[in-house]
Amino acid sequence: MTRTINHGRLLCFSALKNTLSELKGKANITEIQFRDIWLNNISLNTNMTKHGWYSPPPFGMAVLSAEDKQPDRINFQSLRDRENFPSDRIINWETNLMYVYASNIDKELGLAGDFGITLYFGSNQLVIKHFKNCYHAVKKILLFLEKTNSSVELFNKSQEIFFEFGLQNCIVSYTDKEPLDLGHTIPLIETSWLTNDVTDLTIDYMKNQRKFINSSVDWNLNSVEQFTIEPRLKAINETDLPQISFHYLARRKNSFHVMTEGNSLFQFL
Repeated sequence: MTRTINHGRLLCFSALKNTLSELKGKANITEIQFRDIWLNNISLNTNMTKHGWYSPPPFGMAVLSAEDKQPDRINFQSLRDRENFPSDRIINWETNLMYVYASNIDKELGLAGDFGITLYFGSNQLVIKHFKNCYHAVKKILLFLEKTNSSVELFNKSQEIFFEFGLQNCIVSYTDKEPLDLGHTIPLIETSWLTNDVTDLTIDYMKNQRKFINSSVDWNLNSVEQFTIEPRLKAINETDLPQISFHYLARRKNSFHVMTEGNSLFQFL
């Protein structure tokens, strides 16, 4: 198996690839249909819960699509808001952007397999240039991640880098007390709590035990099992461009490793 620090995340990603292979190009596929088939593909592995911990949205998953010239639907603040639940909107495989997210849990390891990404199926060169700019900004943050143990230092450096690239991070958490963050820890879950269904106990534990990478609370990045780097980026001076999210998972404890498997879905990076 591919070297990984989170098998559940790798399974969510592999299921997404299989879903894209199955559905991309087919007519009249809705956001809900895409979600349901992706969820079914994840559930084929019996180590995974049947739905995710991040609820709402339903099943702990998101699938949002938007035209590249009208990207408002993927410029969301929070996936918890009802208007950002998967809908009967039909996906246009020629011009759409699509944001997808899953949060199913690996029952054997007690780790959430959080995976998310913004995809683009069109050919608008301004949008592609924006994707590349966002990618290189986040890549620079990942390089800095090897040099610091401080969550606050990482957050502050990310803000400097985003400004350097003409970007702003727009991520919003309804759980964190701070209005802005870069990512959060993935807490280990007691495996005895885990069944096929995700209980309220597990959902509340995940909500409340996460540490956020923000400007106010400093913690040692080496002290946790793993954490996400998941900014949602907008161009400061080109507000008609879409919000872009690259969702990475990192570990500094014992050895340094970053999961970047989502990059393989892009042919233009």
